Amino acid sequence: MDQPGTRYRDFHTVGGGRPREQGLHTGEGARRKVAAATLVSHRDYLTDAVFTVAVTGPALLIGHIAETLERPRFGLFLGRRACLPDEPLVLNPDSPDPVQELLTRVP
Repeated sequence: MDQPGTRYRDFHTVGGGRPREQGLHTGEGARRKVAAATLVSHRDYLTDAVFTVAVTGPALLIGHIAETLERPRFGLFLGRRACLPDEPLVLNPDSPDPVQELLTRVP
């Protein structure tokens, strides 16, 4: 962990305001009662946190992971669409020893 970040708590609701026949299902498959139709939760995220990770494995797999992160099909986010990762996501996909590089060369 390079920078611990700050906890961001998000108030989240699901299912409110819909007619009962369109509401959320219970675990048994029935619809939730109107009085309990809205599920409320709080979700915690980290903002401004910085982590650097060394990934090891077969060269083809590491190359595929690096290419996918460098050219994703969809926009990347970390748990919440407002929590975007900063770039670069990949520092050196061709490192022969990513763990040693992380410990000695990565600032």
